[in-house]
Amino acid sequence: MLVRTGSADHNMWLAGHAFSKGMRLKYSEGLIKDGVAIAGETEQGVFHALCLPYTLPTQREITDNKPVGCRMKNCNATA
Repeated sequence: MLVRTGSADHNMWLAGHAFSKGMRLKYSEGLIKDGVAIAGETEQGVFHALCLPYTLPTQREITDNKPVGCRMKNCNATA
């Protein structure tokens, strides 16, 4: 469902962010790390695993190559 929410630019940024952390965002499977889905049952879980604050779909936009209003969290989340 995550692929259907927010802007296309935000979805591409999110996939790139996952890749930069050694993960893949597969919209049919969720967030994949080392071949295992670690998040994807909820959008909140995907954002948490990527150390990002949850953003409402209507606010998911990209400006200056980063999400609008995004403040990266310092975390070592795995799910």
